[in-house]
Amino acid sequence: EANQNLVAELESEAISDNELYQKLMNDFSNQSTLINQLQNNCCTWDDMSEEWYLGWSEGYAMGVADANSVSTLDIIADRGHMKCGVKSNQYGMAYLDSISGNWSGLDISYCRAVAAAIGLNPDTDIEYVPASGSDRFEKLSSGTIDVLIRTTTWTTSRDAALNSDYAGINFYDGQGILVNADNFPNATSTLDLDGATICVAQGSTSAGNIADYFYENNMDYVAVNSWSDGDDFRNELCDAVTGSINSSLMLFS
Repeated sequence: EANQNLVAELESEAISDNELYQKLMNDFSNQSTLINQLQNNCCTWDDMSEEWYLGWSEGYAMGVADANSVSTLDIIADRGHMKCGVKSNQYGMAYLDSISGNWSGLDISYCRAVAAAIGLNPDTDIEYVPASGSDRFEKLSSGTIDVLIRTTTWTTSRDAALNSDYAGINFYDGQGILVNADNFPNATSTLDLDGATICVAQGSTSAGNIADYFYENNMDYVAVNSWSDGDDFRNELCDAVTGSINSSLMLFS
């Protein structure tokens, strides 16, 4: 009886081993079928190896090209002078004296400092290029100027969208509104300007801020959009003008 039990146990193990063997063979067959399907849909192993090598070669070439790209500093060094994009009519920041031809202001000082830092002569090796609010970024991206040093608000959208790097903050400012007292004699704050026409630089951060402010306070206004907002205000084309406080204060300097 003991021998019969042992025989039965061995037969049972043999059946289990055979079932496991059949499962392994089925799995192997399924894997082989899947590999054949992939090769039919894609390529052979040799093709896959060739594609990998071509991809590696292309990536390597792009990396070498990036490493050998000419930097702005290289361009300035080859040219022998730096092109600095600035304003030309803002006292204290960047101003060109039409009589003497001299430049002055904080932005001009920064241009001179950058030039000196890269080994140029600040007195002879800087070309000041007027850059307006409407063309400043285009001039920078096209290489018309090497650096842009003028009132330009650092925003997240500009940081992400422009193919340029902000070097740092050199001036902290706020936004103000200059009002024609003849048109709004009782105005003591922006909340008193419901229904006013306001001159503002087109597409500027000031334009977005004033729109948000009036919307949040359930007020109406008419925007006079231009890049000559200061002149428009002087010519009484609007009741008020808004922009950076330093530029507003200098309108009648």
